[in-house]
Amino acid sequence: MQITKGALQYLSSKLLGTPYFCHFYVTSRCDLKCKQCTVPEDFKKIDLDNRGELNIAEIAILADRLQQLKVSNILLTGGEPFARKDLEEIVKLLTGKGFSVRVVTNGANLVDKSRIKQLIDAGIVALQVSFDSLTPDLHDKIAGKEGTWEQAKQTLEYAAAHLKKGMVGAITVVSSLNIHELPDIAKYITSIGAYSIFQPVHLASDEGEAGVLGMSQYSEMSIKNQQDALVVKIYDELLRMKRKGYNILSSDRFLKDSVAYFTKKQRQWNCDAFQYYLTICPHGEVLPCMRYEDCGWLERLNILDDKFVEKFKSKELHKHADRYRNMCPGCVYSCYREMSYLFHSPPVLFDMMNFIMRKKIRDVIKHKQA
Repeated sequence: MQITKGALQYLSSKLLGTPYFCHFYVTSRCDLKCKQCTVPEDFKKIDLDNRGELNIAEIAILADRLQQLKVSNILLTGGEPFARKDLEEIVKLLTGKGFSVRVVTNGANLVDKSRIKQLIDAGIVALQVSFDSLTPDLHDKIAGKEGTWEQAKQTLEYAAAHLKKGMVGAITVVSSLNIHELPDIAKYITSIGAYSIFQPVHLASDEGEAGVLGMSQYSEMSIKNQQDALVVKIYDELLRMKRKGYNILSSDRFLKDSVAYFTKKQRQWNCDAFQYYLTICPHGEVLPCMRYEDCGWLERLNILDDKFVEKFKSKELHKHADRYRNMCPGCVYSCYREMSYLFHSPPVLFDMMNFIMRKKIRDVIKHKQA
């Protein structure tokens, strides 16, 4: 059922040219200070009216507006989404309106088995958990708090065992601190029935500018030139592991593009921000993506605006969006790139279809063995 629904949603967006995917940052609050992330502080800077977070009634309006745009998939992120005590209510509201809902979490202090079960019962199709190392001390160092490795591990293993009709992903932010661990991380994640996503770290020093959400301030995470050979070796191994059947969700193309980013600083690509995906801040401001200072012309575009849908569909806004994309220096965010590849690159679409079929077969076998 999930596969059929996903295929129909994809075809609808492809044929109609409507947004397929939305990042909704439900909060800027977070209990950790991960070295690769400055998102919580960044959202506080751009909440000009000090609105904080959308409440349930406002999220119901958000859902109606996204339905009018034909958006079908929503990823709830933050901050830490579990910082919201009404997260389960938010999920239930969105799934009740027909959206496919994923949740991204650090899997740590604010997460427990009962809350994960509530999200599963509310109908999430995926739970994605930050997991940056197999070494507890290193994971905790990156997260900025002791004990987070054990908690994230428990979250991953519980969710993988109980989210029967969905997918559990482990998001590993790749940096100089953990590049050598990636194959072993993929082996462990596969062993528990979850799926690996490998996301290159983005550094503020590489951007050469302010106004990009979530840029790491820690230069120690940078892949050094002398590590180029190691990067190539590790990613070649990941590609081989994918062919052998390990649960690596990152597409072949994204893995290869990650190598080019680390070794050659290549990050330009044909982005579809505001066509196939968009970003919503905790207070309702709508951006093409995370480069918020590059789109000051959108500061007043809020999902709660009565004329939001009209403004979003206007030719003027899409002319601005075209200019914005043309001026952008690029990025290597998997959530954006993988979505564009899915719509424009037949090999990536085939890669995903092959992955879905393998997962379907595994699920059937697992069900028969249960």
